[in-house]
Amino acid sequence: RAAVHAAMVEKIDENVGKVLKSLKKLEVLDNTLIVYLSDNGSAAHLADLMNVPYRGSKAQMWEGGTKTHFIAQWPKLVKPGTMTENVGWVGDILPTCLEIAGAKYPSEFRGTKTQALDGRSLLPVLKGKERPAPEYLFSNDRGQQGVLHHGRWKLLIEPGWYPNTNKTPGIVYELYDLKNDPAETRNLASQKPEMVQELRKACEAWQQRCKIVDHAKVREELPNMH
Repeated sequence: RAAVHAAMVEKIDENVGKVLKSLKKLEVLDNTLIVYLSDNGSAAHLADLMNVPYRGSKAQMWEGGTKTHFIAQWPKLVKPGTMTENVGWVGDILPTCLEIAGAKYPSEFRGTKTQALDGRSLLPVLKGKERPAPEYLFSNDRGQQGVLHHGRWKLLIEPGWYPNTNKTPGIVYELYDLKNDPAETRNLASQKPEMVQELRKACEAWQQRCKIVDHAKVREELPNMH
């Protein structure tokens, strides 16, 4: 696995270099936005090593599985070497590109009404400004549910690997204050039951809106799925 990952990183590095070289040759590099990010934290076979100080890994709902780097280069706009604590997610990229291009998302496409975008433009953040965190960010992966509220309160429902969690009676809830405990070391679910229920209901409404199928039913149809 290490050899495969090394080869992948090498190819990414090589081809990103080719893109940058071409943009420079065309004299548009200074006014081009380049975004580099990952879809999840490092893999489980690396343990938590690559995600320190965060807990968990790829395919898990703890911060080590969901929190990743987001690197942006745009010499004419983004100040080099700056960092931000603003919360963003991959769904923000399209609204960002639309705003930069001065384009609008269509209300319908080929006669079919489109759904409103869930993301928001990151352009203010790229300009060095603050942007309020979204009211909710939801996540779902193999029986696990996650709710991030105002960028601070995070509720996890049945976190962990499904083959293990489905053997435990009842539903496990974990609530964390990421502002004061970004490493998710103190589960506050028993201390704040009202917030647990509030975020649980919000998550259920999101699941219904997105027509998310319970993972147990998925495994009935695909019993060999990991």
